[in-house]
Amino acid sequence: MEKLSLNCQHDYITLKTPNGNYTTSWNGAKASGKMGYHPTAFRNIDRYVETERKTRKLIDVMTSLTDPKILSTLWAEWDEKVEQNMFLPTDKVVFTQPFFIKRYPKGGVVTKVARKNVYIRLTDTNEVIGFDFQVLKKV
Repeated sequence: MEKLSLNCQHDYITLKTPNGNYTTSWNGAKASGKMGYHPTAFRNIDRYVETERKTRKLIDVMTSLTDPKILSTLWAEWDEKVEQNMFLPTDKVVFTQPFFIKRYPKGGVVTKVARKNVYIRLTDTNEVIGFDFQVLKKV
């Protein structure tokens, strides 16, 4: 099982998981990685945080999310194995997530790879946009 951790900075706290991060601050909350496009993960975690912080300190609520038992009840896939980014420039790719498939059905061609991001020239619009490598697959 992968490690969960918190990153506490000036006015925000981030829960780091192997499959995405949840960040909350005075300006609201946001998600990244798989959590950002999972159909219910962000909503479940945000609802938990907002409900619990009415009776507890925010840092205590966020610390409770580092308990795998609690986080698993809100997002069962938080610790799914993440494959290594194996894309190379010139690879033809398509999307695996319905949101992106609907918007860019023809996929594109990889132009650049940077850690977890893959920049592709979209066939549908001819734009170059970066995406998390986990939402793409080779054709």
